[in-house]
Amino acid sequence: MEKRGHNLTRLEYKILSDLLQIETQLGFSGKVILLNLQVSGGMDSMCLLHVLSKVLSSKYFNSKNSFKLIAQHFNHKKRGEESDKDAELICKVCLKTGIPFYQEIADEETFTKEGNNFQNSARKWRKNKAHLLSEKMKIELNCVQYFIVTAHHARDHVETVLLHVLRGSALQGLKGIQKFSDDKIYYRPFCKFNYEEIENYSNEFKIEYRTDLSNFNNDYDRNYVRNNILQHLKKLRPNYQQAFHKLSEHAIEQLELNESFLKSSKCNHYTIDKETKSSELFHVLIQKEKSLLGVVTKNCIDNILYEVELMYKKKIIKKEIKISSGWGIQLVKNNENIEIDVFREKI
Repeated sequence: MEKRGHNLTRLEYKILSDLLQIETQLGFSGKVILLNLQVSGGMDSMCLLHVLSKVLSSKYFNSKNSFKLIAQHFNHKKRGEESDKDAELICKVCLKTGIPFYQEIADEETFTKEGNNFQNSARKWRKNKAHLLSEKMKIELNCVQYFIVTAHHARDHVETVLLHVLRGSALQGLKGIQKFSDDKIYYRPFCKFNYEEIENYSNEFKIEYRTDLSNFNNDYDRNYVRNNILQHLKKLRPNYQQAFHKLSEHAIEQLELNESFLKSSKCNHYTIDKETKSSELFHVLIQKEKSLLGVVTKNCIDNILYEVELMYKKKIIKKEIKISSGWGIQLVKNNENIEIDVFREKI
């Protein structure tokens, strides 16, 4: 790694502060922690590679923890020589900075198991390989914890939230990309940094990186949003990235309130009637099955209430309703009340 003694930029200092807080936030002290950085060769990940290398070797980094940094790259072999050049650049930078480099190379059959959906199969492949390497190096380096580190930033967060909204996501989808995943395995240090901040950092330090021309292919939804929609948001509201983070914070607050309600609620009946409101039905469903918290949407609630109305009008005794993500609801009319049962659809 680079020699100690250099000053830190504002961006680097924020990352340093972030790392120092990990031991207090997650309960680590005096432990060895593995950071498995996922490096594509693009600007974002190459900047994060540079930042972490510089911060961890800085004279200001006086953490009680010992962080072990490794770099993992996934060569999908989709762009021929260009894919190999991505790996060569990362390898060169890692050799210069003393960071262990691991390359995962896809074979011809890697992405044929999921049919024609390359994006999904590639994502599963990367996730599996990241966990396997992290588990292995955790043992070899005697680490108490590992984090799979990615360079997702605020613009990525906006893209994710927009795509969730367009797909009719529930409130859970507005969380977008957070600094830590719910299981505290994925860690995203750049999470709240605007894309422009990272771009400026790249220019300032003349970071070498590779440009994947497939990112300009609008056949993928995320690329279309990035290339055609975000530029208009930026014109309307230059601070749109922070605005989306605020939206996500409000969504998380509401989800936490819902969870708190579930824990404190004494209600143990699962019935509704023709006077039941949307919010009441939502809480009845969540009390019945907590897994529905990230599944039930407003459209779903409205559809159930519509079916309830029909049951009263047409004197229907029993009704089954499908919900997304493989869940179903059974409604059974008993006198003036309708009992709700939640079930998993058979695959």
